[in-house]
Amino acid sequence: MTTNHSNHPLATPIESVGMWGYPIEDNITAYLDLLYEGKLYETLKIGYSGKDIILNLADAYAKISKIIFWEEDEYYDEALKAFPYLVSYILETELEINDLFNVSKIINNYLDDETQNGPEHIEAFKSEVQKLSAIFQQEKYKNVIYAELQDKSRSDYFELISIATDFYGEDEFELFFTFAKHQPVQVLFWSQWTFGMDEVQVKRFIEWARSYMPTDCLRKPVSRNHQYNKIEKAILERVLAYPENTLRNRQDRHDFIVWGLSSTDPFLPCNAAWLLEDMPLSEWPNGSIEIITELFDMMEPNWTSWIAKESRYVTIKERLEILLQKD
Repeated sequence: MTTNHSNHPLATPIESVGMWGYPIEDNITAYLDLLYEGKLYETLKIGYSGKDIILNLADAYAKISKIIFWEEDEYYDEALKAFPYLVSYILETELEINDLFNVSKIINNYLDDETQNGPEHIEAFKSEVQKLSAIFQQEKYKNVIYAELQDKSRSDYFELISIATDFYGEDEFELFFTFAKHQPVQVLFWSQWTFGMDEVQVKRFIEWARSYMPTDCLRKPVSRNHQYNKIEKAILERVLAYPENTLRNRQDRHDFIVWGLSSTDPFLPCNAAWLLEDMPLSEWPNGSIEIITELFDMMEPNWTSWIAKESRYVTIKERLEILLQKD
């Protein structure tokens, strides 16, 4: 904070109120209490209340606006009534990259449920959200986003990609794929970019993934003796969790099953084993039955697994036993 407004209640960060570690939903009333005691609506209605307050409120609304936009609760009325004033002042304020992230979140909080029937006030805020969207078309802020996209070391790179795709029509796959080459572990935890890939994109993704994987275990019977590094493990976790998005040919499916079954980790081999459920026994990699038997003996009776195609949980031991009974 840089101005004499930094000690005002409306400049109090939302993270400093309520129970640390609890979700925003549990702390929103406590924070709104503070804002209302600081005369949120009256203060904003009078006029521009200083950069510290406006940017802090932008950050707070980025965190709470989805709740107050879409949940009907009279206690949110003052915060909603103050929102148009806040928007007008955000437009007057010089924004930095983190402020742009907050503006983007407010917009997305409004749009996330736009197709649903929401409270009556939703339509009334449409023009305000459009004003916020227009910020990203200003040349100076567009230049900021594209400049920051060059820095692949940023921990908030995901948010840059979101803005670039939402407001500038950039290709999400290309941005994530480029990012993956610089920070593979981080980007693989964000799975959405691998959904809906076309055949060319799948081929590029799998070729990239294969470039990190060891080839020695593909030339011999499967054995659970491979300790994968962070990148290899992240690749296997992502591919084996969503095989329908990435393993579209027989050879890729076979090789990633082998890589999964070869892990000393107790659960990666299980995720690989589930891919055997739709394969005839004759196509299983050599050594698969021995691995499944070993896994069956390792699993605790209460550990469960989700069968997506059946929308139900079963115990891991039960699922492995079904595989062992396959003929």
